[in-house]
Amino acid sequence: MRLTVLAFTIIFAALLASTARSSAQEHPVDIDVHYTYLHANVLPGCNCFSMNGGGGAASYGIRPNLFAVADIDITHAGAITPDHFDLTLTTYTFGVRYEWKRFHATPFGEFLLGGSHASGSLAPRSASLPGSSNAFAMRTGGGLNLPLTRHISLRLAQVDYLMTDFSNGKDDRQNNLQVGAGIVIHLRPGS
Repeated sequence: MRLTVLAFTIIFAALLASTARSSAQEHPVDIDVHYTYLHANVLPGCNCFSMNGGGGAASYGIRPNLFAVADIDITHAGAITPDHFDLTLTTYTFGVRYEWKRFHATPFGEFLLGGSHASGSLAPRSASLPGSSNAFAMRTGGGLNLPLTRHISLRLAQVDYLMTDFSNGKDDRQNNLQVGAGIVIHLRPGS
C-alpha cells in the first residue's frame, strides 16, 4: 500500500509539473509532495486511530500572496479493530492559500473544500458500492515552508483540521487532525 501511495504521488507531481511549466512564466506555480499522518475517528468522542500515507498538491498564484490550491491525500490504516478491519481514505480538496512572504521561512494558511472517498472493511457502506463510500471534506489550517534554493523549499510542517461527513450512525461527522511535511518545487516567472 505504501509503495502504491508513493508511486501515485510521484506520478501526480510529475504530471502537474509538466503541465504547469508554461503557465509559470505568468503566475507562480508550486508543486508539493508530502507525507501525511492522520489522527482519525469514526464515532463521536475519540474512538481514534492513526493513518499514514502521502499526497501531492499544486498551487497557482492568483495574487502576490494568494494561491488557488488543489490537493490530494491518500492515507491507510490496517488492523484498526480486534477483527483486523482496515480503512483507506482518499481526500481531494480545492481552495485558497495565503502566504506571508515577509520572513525567510514562509508561513501560510489555507481553506479547502472537496470530497473524500473511504474504502476497506471499516468504510461506511453505500448502496451502490459495499465497503466504499463518498463524503464531503473540509480542511483548514496552515504550515511553514523553509526555502532551500530558489526552486525548492522544505515544508517543515503542515497542520490541518479535516472534517468529513461519512455516515456513522451517530452524528455523521468526523473531526480529524492531519499533519504533514514534504518538499515544495517552485516554478516561478523567469526560472
